[in-house]
Amino acid sequence: MSANYIRSSHLFIVRFVGESPGRGFLGGLFNETRSELGGLYGRSTNWDWGHASASTGVAVVWEKAYSSGPVNWTTVGVPVQATLYLTIPYRPIDWLGLKVGGHANVNPEDSFAGATVGLVIGKLR
Repeated sequence: MSANYIRSSHLFIVRFVGESPGRGFLGGLFNETRSELGGLYGRSTNWDWGHASASTGVAVVWEKAYSSGPVNWTTVGVPVQATLYLTIPYRPIDWLGLKVGGHANVNPEDSFAGATVGLVIGKLR
């Protein structure tokens, strides 16, 4: 989950990333939760049929294992995020597009990365 603010080509993000154990696609594979709360700054660019952005910053990262005590570790990490939105530039479907994104956090305890793909419905501004 994130809150984004764009002013001119400057991008400001506050983001919370978390994963929970034993649910979804990898059900039962992991026994811990990992979470990140961070602030990122980046640059973005727009054109008639798309939008691209890249950002980095500082985040607090923590992990809790269900087999042991409350918080196993807490550390500071470097979050990285990149996103590309592409819309179809032809009428009557110029309101439909694709989002491809990636996020990562590099830290001394347990670095991680992920990717997203989504459908964009509506016009980008």
